[in-house]
Amino acid sequence: LYRLNVECDLIWPETENLGEYDLIAIPALYAAPEELLERIDSYVKDGGHLFATFKTAFTNENLKVYADSQPHGIDKCLGISYSHFTTPEKVRLSSEKYHCPEKDVTWFMELLNPEGAQVLASYDHYNWKRYAAVTQNRCGKGAAVYLGCHVSDGMLREILADVLKSAGLWGHEQEVEFPVIIKKGINGYGREVIYYLNYSPEVQEVIYWGNEADELLTGEKVQEGQVLHIEPWNLRVLERAQPRA
Repeated sequence: LYRLNVECDLIWPETENLGEYDLIAIPALYAAPEELLERIDSYVKDGGHLFATFKTAFTNENLKVYADSQPHGIDKCLGISYSHFTTPEKVRLSSEKYHCPEKDVTWFMELLNPEGAQVLASYDHYNWKRYAAVTQNRCGKGAAVYLGCHVSDGMLREILADVLKSAGLWGHEQEVEFPVIIKKGINGYGREVIYYLNYSPEVQEVIYWGNEADELLTGEKVQEGQVLHIEPWNLRVLERAQPRA
């Protein structure tokens, strides 16, 4: 998410109003109380988008393994279940949706059984090919994607990009590639401040999208579509009256 220039909040089991978020990601939420899993399930049914990974909803808050099928409590909104997992050996993903060449599955894999979910990727392996690896499910007004194995950074980026697009969270800034990182904030005058940070020893170029802005370090006026040149290990700071509609 950081490399995709998606800023996010850290939320807790006590966080109220989950419905304020367009997308909630729960990576390896191994221990979770029943009440939290019920809230996550309701969040999806009420129209939220969920991205969950392997080792989620495995135990309760006291690390007692849930006795029924996994992932406990959110299996219906995910549209899957599993009872077996293993260490992958010479396993790759098989998918018509994802085109990243780095398809190796490493470290850990769950043998997912679709129960209404669409299979986005399965395992390219003679013994595990009947199981799903990545799934997507419509539940109520929302949708949930589950990643059942450890994949490469490139593959994870492609999967997350698809999740963000489905949630309506993909824009021009997500097209900007690392080493440029974009951060935003609101200053004391109620104006939006945008930081373009170059984490590399080379000059980077970024196209600015939005209303006319002021470059705070140079005083330059910046227009939509203008190319910003960012010096090595440097930054550009823009201020605009309000975000682009």
